[in-house]
Parts: sequence; structure tokens; C-alpha cells
Amino acid sequence: PDFTTREVKTIAQGMATAILSADVLGVSDHVRIGRLEVLRRGPEGREDIRGYMGSYESILQISSLLRRTGSRPPLIASNYVHRQMMALYGEVLGAARRVTLVGPYNLTTDIRHAFGVERVRAMLIPNQASSSPGEGTKWFPEGYRKVLAGLDALPGDLFLISAGILGKGLCHYIKAQGGVALDIGSVVD
Repeated sequence: PDFTTREVKTIAQGMATAILSADVLGVSDHVRIGRLEVLRRGPEGREDIRGYMGSYESILQISSLLRRTGSRPPLIASNYVHRQMMALYGEVLGAARRVTLVGPYNLTTDIRHAFGVERVRAMLIPNQASSSPGEGTKWFPEGYRKVLAGLDALPGDLFLISAGILGKGLCHYIKAQGGVALDIGSVVD
């Protein structure tokens, strides 16, 4: 309810553009759908409606977009690829000229110590309200524009993005600037 119709359409267009330009597109896989189905049918009555419906809806919307545009990303992977890659982050970060983390936590010291990366910076954004009730805040469109203005991506620069739906548009922008962006989602948690 905090977003205008125009803002929602702008975010949706950014998401569509990011999907169509992605080199690797992560989508909900059969494992996630199966797990959510088990939760939904469980006798305890636990339901993850947001996750369950979001997973199905994302598959339907992405499929529709790709069919409508005749596009297909070079590689489609599980939307858990950011977690499945965890053992490779050291190698990936070590190959970068500079690393920028865009997310709700300043992990620059942790990244330096864990991966030996010296050129690392953080661009902080508010955490999701659903992840931290009472702490999340609306940062689109003003905060989003400020982040975009600070994204000086050069070849060899790696951006680790943990910014929810808005992160997809950031990834597209970084790629267009010549940098490399990985949407690492909840890995920062």
C-alpha cells in the first residue's frame, strides 16, 4: 500500500528488463515448490502463502514474459544458486578488481577477512520490513536513485546485490555499465 501504481509499474518494468538481460536467471525449482507444497498440506497448518504463491507466480510471469518476447536467458538455474555457490564465493571475489556489496549490512570487514579482498565497499539500503518488522523502510524511488547514482561499475568490478525485487534492476544497470552483478539474496543474512 505504500507504493503508487506508477511505482509498481516502474518496479515491474525494471524486473522484466533484468529478466530479459540476465546471463543466468534463477527461478523457483521443483525442490522449492515441493517443499512449499508439503508445508501447505501439513497437519500443523503451517502455511507459507507468500513463498508458495510467489514461487508459482514468478514461474508463470517469467514464462509469460519469455514467451511473449521470444527470449531465453543463456542459462536458467535454481533460485537457490546464490546459496549453492557459497563454496565458490572466495574464488569469485578474489578475481574481482573491486567488490561492492549493496545490501542492508556493512560486511566489508567480514569480506576482507574471509576472502582476502582489500578493495571492498558497502552501499547500505534498508532491510526488508518482512525480515525486520519495524526496521524496514520504503527506499524506492528516492533511495533507489541514489544507489544507482553511486554505482560506478567498471570492467572487473563485482557487485554483490542483496536488495530484493529492486536488486534485479540494479543487476541490469551494473551489467549495462560493464560490471558484474550477482544477486546473492539472503546469503548476507
